[in-house]
Amino acid sequence: MAFFNKLGNLARSVSDKTGDMLEISKLNAQIRSNEDDIEELKLKLGDYIWTKFDSGVIMDEKATELCMAIRNLCLEIAADQGAIDSIKSAQEAARYQSEMEAEARSEMRAQSAELLSEVQNFASPSAPAYAFCPLCGEPVSDGSRFCGNCGTKLF
Repeated sequence: MAFFNKLGNLARSVSDKTGDMLEISKLNAQIRSNEDDIEELKLKLGDYIWTKFDSGVIMDEKATELCMAIRNLCLEIAADQGAIDSIKSAQEAARYQSEMEAEARSEMRAQSAELLSEVQNFASPSAPAYAFCPLCGEPVSDGSRFCGNCGTKLF
């Protein structure tokens, strides 16, 4: 019978410890929830104080000091954002310049190709042969491939 009494006492002890652990877990969860609520309220308090300061309400020295630090950081952020905008603007201008240059090169290539085509059409085999060498100016006969005087290749 003593064995069963010890077993019962052990079961009650384990049950009590389990109950205590559950209670501690519940209390820890409540503590964490309250700490989260405190952080949220601190943020709201900070927003409230900032709004008052920003609207011109005179604060105590510490609150004013903290608010001025916030204002200075806001000015730094604005300056940094301006620098970012300048860099992006310069990049955009360079990209635009590059596109314009590429477009101009493309247009020049098209005009060069058109001019080359006109020159080739003008100097095509169906056109009359050279009457004079383009280099030395000596007369050449029809069908000649080279100038008889200077050796320049004729087209």
